[in-house]
Amino acid sequence: MGKRVIRNLSALLALMLYVGMSPLQIVSADTTVEESTTETAAPSWVAPASYLALGDSLAAGMDHSGKIGDGYADYLADTLEETGLLDSFNKTFAVPGYTTKDVLKDIEENATREVDGKSIRLHDAIANAGLITISAGANDVLAHVKINPKTFAITYDEQALQMEIKQVGMILMKIITAIHTINPDAQLYVMGYYNPYPHLPAEIQPLLAQMLTGVNKAIETAAQLPNVDWVETADVVAKDFKVNLPNPQNIHLSPDGYQVVAELFWNKVQVDYPWIPADAFIADDVTTDSITLAWKTATTEGQIAAYDIFLEGNKIGSIDGDVFSFTVGELEENHAYAFSIVAVDQNGISSEESPSLNVTTEAIATSLFSDIKGHWAEDVIEQTAFSPTEPVTRAFATSLLTKLISVTNK
Repeated sequence: MGKRVIRNLSALLALMLYVGMSPLQIVSADTTVEESTTETAAPSWVAPASYLALGDSLAAGMDHSGKIGDGYADYLADTLEETGLLDSFNKTFAVPGYTTKDVLKDIEENATREVDGKSIRLHDAIANAGLITISAGANDVLAHVKINPKTFAITYDEQALQMEIKQVGMILMKIITAIHTINPDAQLYVMGYYNPYPHLPAEIQPLLAQMLTGVNKAIETAAQLPNVDWVETADVVAKDFKVNLPNPQNIHLSPDGYQVVAELFWNKVQVDYPWIPADAFIADDVTTDSITLAWKTATTEGQIAAYDIFLEGNKIGSIDGDVFSFTVGELEENHAYAFSIVAVDQNGISSEESPSLNVTTEAIATSLFSDIKGHWAEDVIEQTAFSPTEPVTRAFATSLLTKLISVTNK
């Protein structure tokens, strides 16, 4: 599934409202009139997302006081739900203290979790998810760093630390590959980390920054795989760290901090998550001079009255709402065309987010010989043609005889 860029938030949400006024009434000066409005969502091909959050305590929602609550995943799910784009949300497999190794192990072993008395298998959760976020890697690295709470001195094994950072990137790639083996269409977002110790003395901040850069580079590299995006959080969290990380004794974000991170995820999700299914609008049949378009029905609260077809931005047809194909003829051979479709409901409201498609007509096949075009034996001659310089081996002769027998028996 390719990435589709959705740049207009109002278009993405397909929530432009149609306000219907109540009929005109004659009332006295003493009559109280209550305004009546009707809100109708525009038709849309946008499919709500099933969201799965994997990873460590940040995905689980541990806050700056050490309690589990709403983390960035919860706030992202809230935004999706508020905009009508959430089908389901699951953070059951996000566990405080988890490393990349733990996440990979859960996937490899198809871990099970109990939720409301029901057992959920991780492979099933992945298979059903369209949108997956991952925050893992910090615990891998922090295990190799010791900070003296009195002197703030940092001790670590540089070689072991560098090796661990490389391992984070490699294991994340294995996690992503394993997820896409189960669900090739899943869109993944991998969280980059922030400086967890901004309250420590300025003289050790350069060392912390160097470590953070190494971890994030490893995560960003893993996120170069298809259908994966990296969410950078360090700068935004650091910009107001006293609010985002208010407890010097705890590396977890405050609710404000989680909301900031969730907004970064949302900015990525609304841009490159494939909200419109790949098969919503397709070229069902393509020839040298025609293209037959086919589409799936748009969703709406009412009834679709018509589908308007556009070629290069110009309307070329309007089809009844119960018809799902349209043939465009008189096209040039081997030429690229850009089509789009808009659904119009019974109230005259057009879809705000609609699929588009680029299609190239087939090229006209050229004859091997210029003097046999249209001749009754054209097909036979071309099927049995061979190069005059090609050696007549036993295998070649057999091949030629096979062709002759094939065309004479038609």
